[in-house]
Amino acid sequence: MEVEQVDRKVRFKRLKPIYFVGSILIAIYLLIQIFPPLWVLDSTTMKHYAFSLLNVFAIIFLLLYIRKKENLIPQSIFKNKISYSWLLLIIIMLFSFFQSMNIAESVVTLNRWIIIYLLFIYLSIFLNKKPSLFKNIINISIIISVINVLWCIIAYYVVGAHENPRNNIYINGFYGNKNIFAAAILFKLPFLYYAFVFKKNWMKWLSLFLIFSLTFCLVILSARTSFIGLVMQLFLLFAFALFIVLRLKKSRKIIFLSLIIISSALLGFVSGDRFLKYNFNRYCVSSNIAQKYELTEDSYSVSNRFKSIEEGNSKGRLKIWKNTISIIKDNPIKGYGVGNHKLAIMRVETPQKFNFIVSDHAHNDFLEMWSELGVFGLIFYLLLFASAFLLFIKTQWKINIAKTTRYISFVGLLCIITYMNDAMFNFPLERADCQLYLALGMALILISYIKTIKKESPANTKKIVFYMIALLTIVITTIETMHYLSSILQKAKILQTNGSKRIKYTAEQWDKLFPPIPTVDENVNPIALTKGMRFAAEKKYRQAINVIINDKSNPYFALREYRLSNYYYNLNMPDSAEYWARKCMEMKPLCYDPVKILIRRYTKENRYDIADTILTNYISRYKFNKNSYIDLIDVKIKQNQKDKVLSAIDSALYYFPEDLTFMGKKEEIGKNNDEK
Repeated sequence: MEVEQVDRKVRFKRLKPIYFVGSILIAIYLLIQIFPPLWVLDSTTMKHYAFSLLNVFAIIFLLLYIRKKENLIPQSIFKNKISYSWLLLIIIMLFSFFQSMNIAESVVTLNRWIIIYLLFIYLSIFLNKKPSLFKNIINISIIISVINVLWCIIAYYVVGAHENPRNNIYINGFYGNKNIFAAAILFKLPFLYYAFVFKKNWMKWLSLFLIFSLTFCLVILSARTSFIGLVMQLFLLFAFALFIVLRLKKSRKIIFLSLIIISSALLGFVSGDRFLKYNFNRYCVSSNIAQKYELTEDSYSVSNRFKSIEEGNSKGRLKIWKNTISIIKDNPIKGYGVGNHKLAIMRVETPQKFNFIVSDHAHNDFLEMWSELGVFGLIFYLLLFASAFLLFIKTQWKINIAKTTRYISFVGLLCIITYMNDAMFNFPLERADCQLYLALGMALILISYIKTIKKESPANTKKIVFYMIALLTIVITTIETMHYLSSILQKAKILQTNGSKRIKYTAEQWDKLFPPIPTVDENVNPIALTKGMRFAAEKKYRQAINVIINDKSNPYFALREYRLSNYYYNLNMPDSAEYWARKCMEMKPLCYDPVKILIRRYTKENRYDIADTILTNYISRYKFNKNSYIDLIDVKIKQNQKDKVLSAIDSALYYFPEDLTFMGKKEEIGKNNDEK
């Protein structure tokens, strides 16, 4: 008996470090989401980099941990349907490199998927060793929820959304934008459901109050996707309670608790709706913002946002989905390579846009995966979720398991469902905040399932597996470091361009500073064009041309062709300038920027007839560019075509009826005719 007690003490002492390290790492993983995006252009880049660094600490600790004679990490962490499905998806991504038009972008995207897979593994290891760590996750989720609520409500007034509801786009909570903020709030709710059901005393009621407060904030953020996600969560919550009572013959108390949760969430919705209407009538109406933007108190109401879901999609997402389906039809089997959807879509979108702003994501991860990995890649992506559902069902179908284990598995399911809902309308595959909860949801389902498997002596993972992960970690951390450095440099470049005196890099220094990957920035602008722009700022146009002329990182974007045209024009090489301008016009027939290069050339050479023809042809394609009418009027004045000048002005006023420039020109010409 004494030997057994001593053995238990030794075992507890031996395992204690993994509990402590697991608690710290899990806490930091979760808290990263509310860390401000310092120094970087894009917050998700900073967060993925933070995940990669935390993964380094995790594998270092595990390597030290397995040095002992007895390795206590079970093979079931790696040998399970979720892990197999995830690894198959990664393998498909590797094979898709053969289809990629930009290998560097494929490397960067695959690298992040591996980071999140390893995050899933580490979360599973720590939670499996110490299931009570889930209590820490609950406590941290409560803390973050309090911060989210305070941030949302305070920011609502700070950014002036109470006076102008359109300003709610600036309420981002360090998540990047309001849509990610809303998704992050939605991911917190399942943990609060658990807290209300199992916590006691004030923590129980604080959780219920936070459920009310977070749904209140969802209304303020007015993200329609999150509304759908909340409805799905509440429906599944009630269905789960019914399953426990009817299938498992358990107490009906769970139904009562679920109804309280649902009532609190709906009350938060109603209160948020009334809150918006109150602020609209008190502040927005009196500030004349409502009249200026034709807003009513129902413009941002819950009912109106639900009604506008279909309308909103038809204006934005449906068009993007249509373009994505168009490129899928051209290559449905093989795809365009992981991370290359944002490049392939431009083949369709570039001719449709009058500017260089493009939608770099499909706003539907399933379509985006199909376009990148082909139909088999899509199947393996769906298999990842199907494997999680299968383990969840196997866990829930068992009768004699702990109620906390059953509910933890359900929390994991809600995380996965919330992720999939967001994936239908947004692109969580590119958002670190969402991928964190994908990994956590998968881990919760897995460890709950493992706990229900009765094995007297489960097989342990061989040390070689962790050595291989350590080598892989070195590679992926190096790649993510380059990505992080690139994002820092992109922000610094913007600051210097905007006149910052703190940053004084020369063009040559910029050319050397950027790492080899990625080759495009977060907005899919080629890094080569960023370097070329710095040379152009110093009037070193030949060097700028040399930097960008052979760049193929984004072949359908057409900005490279326009920049080349501009740089050649500044070098007084009009034929080369026209060559690249016409190349750009072929790719972007609605864009006026390359047309302007030709107009500058031919007006400078006094060849107004050619300029007239170019402008007339452009306006026949696109009638909503004000500058094209101004240039056409000036060209016709130079040709002394008085009647055609008035005709051009009338055409401009038809499309810009309240424009003072055209009205002034018409009055000026009328006065000149009267004087004569």
